[in-house]
Amino acid sequence: MVQQKKIIKTLAHLFMWTLVAWGIYRSVVKSADQLRAQRIELTRQADLLEQQAKDYEGSQAKKLRNQAAELRDQVRNFWRADWKYLVLAGATYAAAISMSGLYWNMCLTAIGQTAPWPIVIWAYFYGNLGKYVPGKAMVVLLEQTKVSGVCQVPFARNSPFGCCAQKVPDT
Repeated sequence: MVQQKKIIKTLAHLFMWTLVAWGIYRSVVKSADQLRAQRIELTRQADLLEQQAKDYEGSQAKKLRNQAAELRDQVRNFWRADWKYLVLAGATYAAAISMSGLYWNMCLTAIGQTAPWPIVIWAYFYGNLGKYVPGKAMVVLLEQTKVSGVCQVPFARNSPFGCCAQKVPDT
């Protein structure tokens, strides 16, 4: 019976993670489609400017061709992220969320809810992760997550940590 319960629970977790992965995949596909549509629109506008340039002569035609060339450059360089800035943004986000987590640890300590600060920061980060996952599947996963031996004082069920940071006995 206990083994069967564990198997069912594992299958439920696997199903929920599959839903989360599917939601992320759908969001990525939708974003890629939107970016593709924007590139197509920029290309269409550049073609239109080049067609209009054929109707003019001299400086007006040159101006329209230059605008078309600028649009084509924008199409080529559209949404090219520099990895250095992505790493910097990730490090800045991690630092900011860590500071918020440390502040949250101080607040919990002030009301008598003690836990090791790395666990509090991890739980704070993990709790914030849910808002970036499409749909509500991550909320269910966060509620179902067990962390054995997190702290000696269990958090209230309605705390921001929910069951993520309360002591859960090993089963």
